[in-house]
Amino acid sequence: RQASLLAKAEAAERVAGALGVAADRIRDEGLRTLERSASRALASTTNKPELFAGIRFEPRTLRYSVVDHDGRPVPPDPSTGERTVLALALVTGLQRASGLRFPLIMEAVFKPLGPLHQDNVVRLLLIQRQEQTLLLLKPGELPPTLQHLIDARIGQRFAVRRPHPKRNVSELVEVTA
Repeated sequence: RQASLLAKAEAAERVAGALGVAADRIRDEGLRTLERSASRALASTTNKPELFAGIRFEPRTLRYSVVDHDGRPVPPDPSTGERTVLALALVTGLQRASGLRFPLIMEAVFKPLGPLHQDNVVRLLLIQRQEQTLLLLKPGELPPTLQHLIDARIGQRFAVRRPHPKRNVSELVEVTA
């Protein structure tokens, strides 16, 4: 009886060890997917591809850093445009690594961006992302060429209207072309 219990305990230890190795591999693969996806999104949206090679995550804390082509951390550019494309790259990487499909909702993302960043972000959102993206834009926020790209791929369009100028009430109305 004691030998049987000992054999079961040893088998349980082997199973626990194998599950631990499997969990480490799954976590490592997820981290690599996150890094690859976020790095690709950053490369396709940044206007400084010669400086930024990708995004790396510290495995234990998941703190990220932007790295150069030699793998060394690069201080992030303090510009609003670079912070915006970095945030979009991180969200895109997290979504792809998680395997979850969720909509991305963005408000006034284009206003602080220069023309090159605007073009890169629109192309990332419309061409590379397969998930639903909700863009909250003001009329005239984008140049006509980018607005045309968005209009060509848009599923639904809504506008916020104030039917009574003296009342603080707004309504969401679907816009039909």
